Amino acid sequence: MSIKTTVADTVYTGLPTGPGLIVQDRAGLLYVTVFDETDGIIIRHRSSHWETWYQGPVQGLQAAPDGDVWTAQSNEIVRHPSVRNPIPHTASFLPRSIPGPLLATREGDIWCANCANMRRGDALFEAVPLAPAGWTITPRCDDPFGNIWAIANNGQRQDLAILNRQYPHTWRLIDLPADHSIAPWIGPVIDDYGFVWVGLPQAALRVDPRLATGHRVFVNPVESPITAIARIANGQVALGFADGSVRELATPVHQAPQWRTVIPSASSAVQGMLHDRTGDLWVLAGGAIQRVETLRSPWHAHWDEQPRMPVGNHDHIFARIGDRLYTAGGKTFFGWPANEWANLDHIWSYNLDDGTWRVELPMLEPGKAYSGIAPLAGELWLLGGNLRDEKAKGGPVKTATVEIYDPPSRRLRLGPQLPRPADQIVALTVADRLYAIGGANDEGPVPDVLSIAVDETKWSHHAPAPGPLMQASGCVLSGKIYIAAGPSAQCPGLFVYDPQQDRWDQIIHPASQPPSAPMCTAFAGKVWVMGGRGQNSGQTATYIYSPTNGDWHQGPDIPLPISWAAAADANGRLLIAGGAYEDDRIGNFFNSDRVFLLRNDRQ
Repeated sequence: MSIKTTVADTVYTGLPTGPGLIVQDRAGLLYVTVFDETDGIIIRHRSSHWETWYQGPVQGLQAAPDGDVWTAQSNEIVRHPSVRNPIPHTASFLPRSIPGPLLATREGDIWCANCANMRRGDALFEAVPLAPAGWTITPRCDDPFGNIWAIANNGQRQDLAILNRQYPHTWRLIDLPADHSIAPWIGPVIDDYGFVWVGLPQAALRVDPRLATGHRVFVNPVESPITAIARIANGQVALGFADGSVRELATPVHQAPQWRTVIPSASSAVQGMLHDRTGDLWVLAGGAIQRVETLRSPWHAHWDEQPRMPVGNHDHIFARIGDRLYTAGGKTFFGWPANEWANLDHIWSYNLDDGTWRVELPMLEPGKAYSGIAPLAGELWLLGGNLRDEKAKGGPVKTATVEIYDPPSRRLRLGPQLPRPADQIVALTVADRLYAIGGANDEGPVPDVLSIAVDETKWSHHAPAPGPLMQASGCVLSGKIYIAAGPSAQCPGLFVYDPQQDRWDQIIHPASQPPSAPMCTAFAGKVWVMGGRGQNSGQTATYIYSPTNGDWHQGPDIPLPISWAAAADANGRLLIAGGAYEDDRIGNFFNSDRVFLLRNDRQ
């Protein structure tokens, strides 16, 4: 990491100097608050101008994934929709005392400290989980393993508390050593690799949700306490200090911690920070707002980051029905400690209108992953997959089951079984037929091609693919199926299937070796092949094939070197989500929860 310092531009002055927070809403508007129970303030950056948005007592501020902004102000908890007047929700939260800090999770849940209820992403309220006896809980952040993290305080010491779907009714303390409980704490925040960071007075504490113990402490590089902390996109964290300096910290495995000075020391303490979706770092210090542009990554010029998936996921694909993209299955590390693979056996949906995620029903076969999914006649078909079975000597058990999900009723039923058990099927719909291509049965990858229509009860067989297909992805464009699979499938670049002719063709990739397990989707009248695995590592390259001209050209690199991810046309913008990649911060594969949209001017 470079030790070069950067230049910060001061863009606003005159704010109070108390604890602060900077958030960004779905529309990209910035909100900067200085908390105070009598004389707080929130200002907003809109259309290149700053405006006073609220002035008075303020204890909490959050931007929800659907675009609403929430405040805890005086004795009220208020939702601020983008197109409507503010709506108080105080009575539904049942405050026990003055409402405290807020948390908006990736699924749209709203938590408020000192309240008996929380608001779920579906707008229903329910009682908060039980706290350990004698402890108060302040929810603060959520991670890619399905955990919500909170600061717990019993009046004598602090600890981190955790909540997840494995134990949804009670907060659990992780039992940090007593020497970590020194007040005040700054944070916690989650970095892009799943680590939980807390700013202690003289050190940064890193908690790894993959481990129950083994947390690390990184001593401050200056003799000044930490006063602010922020996640850095594609990095780890930036720490603000009482001397006014800002320093970025990265902690690769088996290497010394890497500190980089972003802003040198100044006269006033850092109050709050945010690395926004365009790559700018915003710093509130001494009542002034500063902007640093040099933390932008090259991908920021092409991609906008979106609300995150419910948890990190890989080996999943998208299928569109109406205004939602659906995905199902996949595998990840889940819960706490997140040190064992878990099959994500639920259906998820992504709302194309507001960019929010929803966890739908669990599949009928519990513990299932790696199903092929595709729409047919307004319903979601889930083909095959493998089942988690710890007793199976040969590993996961494959299934031939077909499940059909009806979105309006949110119900599942069984459909016509596949001829044999298989997982990792490429499922695509052409006209009124659903095609199931390749996948792996008990003997290994196969080139089989099957199809079915909505009124049929048996699968039809078609000409096999030129090679066995596993860890492949595909799309439909102008009535033809395009499959990207890589060398293991003997695929030179793309396999192309014409259902009308029942014939396969092959297209050579421009790279010397086409990627394995890439994303493949139809967008803007072309076939986009993105990311995937090279010979030794993940790739970020994008290759675009034009069926009209029969040629390839390179598109914008994707933000991460991901494989086994999902991509789709999201109402005229290209969406990519999830996937897995290796990274030296964790020394292993990481299942990403991040979501990106290609900017309209970069197509």
